[in-house]
Amino acid sequence: MPLESYPHAIRCSHRAFDGSVYVLRRGLIFVVKPVVFVPWTDVQAVELMRASAAMGGRFFDLRVFVKGGAVMDFQQIDRGVYASLVAELQNLGVKIRNLQVGLPAASAATPGVVGNGTYGALISNQGKVVWCSMEGFSGDPIFNALVNVDSVESGFFAIELSDILRTEQKYIPNTAVLITTLISTNNDVIQIKDFAPKFINYDRLFRPFQLFRTVTRIRGDPLIRIRIKPSFEYNASDGYTTRGSHHLRFCGNETVWRLTTSYSVKAIIEESVCLVHDPVYFVFGQDESFTGSLSHVCKEFEDKTVRYWKNKVNTLALPVDYQDIIIRNIVTLSLLQSEESGGILASLTLGIPNAQMGLATRDRRVCELLDTCLSLPVLRELGMFAFIKKFIEFVKNVSFNTQLAAICGDLGNRLHQELPLEYLAGFKGGNTHGGSLVAGMRNSLEDDISVLSLLVIALTHGFFDARMKDVCSPKLFERLEKIGDRILNVLITTGLDGSLASNSKVVIEYFEDSPRYYCSDEPATPCTGKWVFGQVLMWAALDRLQRVAESMNLVEKAKGWNNHATQLREEIFHIGISSSKRCFVSFQGSTHTGPSLLRLAELGFISDKDPIFIATVEEYERHKGAHNQGAVMASTLMWYGEALRSIGRVKDAQNLFHAMCAVSSETGLLTESVDLKTGTLWGNGPSANAILAFLRLGTRLSRNWRSV
Repeated sequence: MPLESYPHAIRCSHRAFDGSVYVLRRGLIFVVKPVVFVPWTDVQAVELMRASAAMGGRFFDLRVFVKGGAVMDFQQIDRGVYASLVAELQNLGVKIRNLQVGLPAASAATPGVVGNGTYGALISNQGKVVWCSMEGFSGDPIFNALVNVDSVESGFFAIELSDILRTEQKYIPNTAVLITTLISTNNDVIQIKDFAPKFINYDRLFRPFQLFRTVTRIRGDPLIRIRIKPSFEYNASDGYTTRGSHHLRFCGNETVWRLTTSYSVKAIIEESVCLVHDPVYFVFGQDESFTGSLSHVCKEFEDKTVRYWKNKVNTLALPVDYQDIIIRNIVTLSLLQSEESGGILASLTLGIPNAQMGLATRDRRVCELLDTCLSLPVLRELGMFAFIKKFIEFVKNVSFNTQLAAICGDLGNRLHQELPLEYLAGFKGGNTHGGSLVAGMRNSLEDDISVLSLLVIALTHGFFDARMKDVCSPKLFERLEKIGDRILNVLITTGLDGSLASNSKVVIEYFEDSPRYYCSDEPATPCTGKWVFGQVLMWAALDRLQRVAESMNLVEKAKGWNNHATQLREEIFHIGISSSKRCFVSFQGSTHTGPSLLRLAELGFISDKDPIFIATVEEYERHKGAHNQGAVMASTLMWYGEALRSIGRVKDAQNLFHAMCAVSSETGLLTESVDLKTGTLWGNGPSANAILAFLRLGTRLSRNWRSV
């Protein structure tokens, strides 16, 4: 076998030469011109070190101490091979001086994600599909073991390797094609390749309700067992199964799913252990038969899907630094956007607590408007025009709905009912909470008006882009003006001086200032005054109306909206600033400075150099506490980092960003919260809010292209 195709090749660099390290029985060999061979008899010890923080936490270095005092550094090794390298060195009895610098164990167990804008699936680092709502993002999860105490009886699609020792998981670079490698104690190796087809076909985007899985023997004589156990109606029913010569049908009361395979159908039914010789193909999804060659279709769809994602990445405007991890997060964010509507899902999952022993969270398979609407400038800087246009069209559709909500379905529809989840045991034994965020919100005037403000903020972008003339028309501006009038009516109702109408309830529970934002079982936040950030959102809407009117040469209208915005801004400074602390507080009359206020400079409400904003950031810093026993919301952490950067504390912001890079999973996945003490990711995932905040901070911390 040629050295370049040897399975244990580890790509790295040594003394400015790029090459491959091979860990052999007799020694360590670095293949380059010239070849460097280091026998183990000459090696005293090795160290495993994190690479430079500028690399985004995606790599580590291997330092080899040779007898006689020589030191050899092998750099920029992908951290995806960390576990297998450690195992190889330990098996050979090589002394590892600082094994504790390894990656957080919890991150390695975080699932990878595949999808195509129609559905999404989470796949564990052992190649087990543990979560998948195949019928759509918010549909019945037929694979649900993730929130059913990792059940071994139902809710999964497992490809098991006998005598498994370790695993590796990574993506084909710049794609959403996931590769999971399973290695046995006998050194048998298989590779599982997972993807959801997505490519242009007949001038349309082809994105079927199908998951493609290919199992390939890499080395040895691997024994595998296939176990496919979907359940229906949120695990209330196992349904029944019928079979054909090359397929299985899994039938529920309302839905039927089909598995087409080149593997033995009888072996799947009986869960028999079989040897793998040739590649084995599995296609799970809609109940449609294959008319052509299964292997040919799988290879063709994989090639086209890889090409689609790589072409998409090639259109991005990347920063100088952190490119790999930014690309990975952009691809993951794309998996959260519904191709049918353009809406962006907050997450793919539900019920996962935000901390160890924490309460179960709500169903996060919903579209939240807040952080997405505030992130459009960042997405523009990254060259994601098509992504933005789809989202603008989604927001426009929402703006014409008669009923508005800060949280809605992936088609922009308002959510009403809780979900019956009594048959799901929860994440690692915790309870599972169903229903949407909307179920825990108070019905108040400001609930809807804050949403209306976000719609104006987002849709303003289209009026300044010549490519969106067909979307953001004069008719849409008339609609936005009506929204502006409703905002003014609410301000009159509640009193511009900060007094409240007697029938108004203004406790806001759909934003992270309240712990109930994520979990309805948390106690409500006590407050008696206006939500300051909600007032700022209304100011931003009036301010944007002035800008759009000015761009359309509507001089008198621009003056009118500007006057309203100026008056409201003055009142916010009056009711929102603590006289004793000289900083903003979350609610009128309170002393608490919550995370929403970190966004004030981003909205343009106040300069990031203003002493009041600096004092606000410092006050949040002094009293920041995290609910759920110390875990911190990842999006809040990144907003905090951006606030630090904007007030001049760049080094602190960099440290925070690099820490987040380090705790993200091997596949780059970010979830809703992180325990900074242990580096463990918690909460539903992948989290759109965390990704958007991560992209904002990473892009702005990077060097400018003019500097290279």
